[in-house]
Amino acid sequence: MLDKTTFEQYVPAFRSPTTEIYKKVEPLLRTIRDDWEQTLISSSASLNEEDETRLDAAIALRAAYRLIPQLDLVLTPTGFGIVSNQNTAPASPARVNALREGLRQEASIQEDLLIEHLAAMGALVCPHNHVTSLLWTPRLMRTYGVSLPDDQPIYREQLPAIQSTLHQATGTLIDIISHPLHEALLQSQYSSLQTDDPDFYLLLLNHSRRLLAALIQSRSPLDSSQPTVAPMVRQLIDTLERSAERIPQYLTSSTHIARNASRYENQQTDTSFFFG
Repeated sequence: MLDKTTFEQYVPAFRSPTTEIYKKVEPLLRTIRDDWEQTLISSSASLNEEDETRLDAAIALRAAYRLIPQLDLVLTPTGFGIVSNQNTAPASPARVNALREGLRQEASIQEDLLIEHLAAMGALVCPHNHVTSLLWTPRLMRTYGVSLPDDQPIYREQLPAIQSTLHQATGTLIDIISHPLHEALLQSQYSSLQTDDPDFYLLLLNHSRRLLAALIQSRSPLDSSQPTVAPMVRQLIDTLERSAERIPQYLTSSTHIARNASRYENQQTDTSFFFG
């Protein structure tokens, strides 16, 4: 449980000489930590100091973000405080909204950094329920250039708005790289692949993420022949075909087999011969 000093360390705008604000945020701090410990962090996980710091920061920032609508805030020389008498003017809505937006974005960043690291360590509860895409956190989406249709950056609250397009783009990506390889890359984000060539799979993951992001940004995620996407598709297919022997999931897939199937020649010696 974060004490007052630790909470104010991560949310300086809420520093106060009294405990009034902290007492209001304390139940939220407890609830948010319980959510992390019960639904995200495996009971067998041992968090290092950096993880603990990120967890504390994520909890403090998210709690402050949720608390603001319940408060009547005043801007003071040392930060925000609660309006306690009729002679104190509340902070302007614009200033309060700017504070809340900053808290929301920073909370999302800290949450993503922690949850991605938990997944990589195998310390995430039911990782397959969370890692459902190659771009499964807002931070990854922003890193690979995905934004909302109005060009606004994606943070945790914007994820539902992009899910339909992400689902369609993922389907197109699977058609290109094969379902078995997509599953392998998906799982590589939270468990080690049984391979002697992990760097090559990391390269494939990066290329696949770039293509997935481009499909999303094209706003036509079912069409891989678009001028902005087609060169990336050709490059990725060329890599897969040239290196198929290094990718058993792709080598034995129906996608690879179909790409390399010989055209039917209609020979007279064939069991089925068609007269022209």
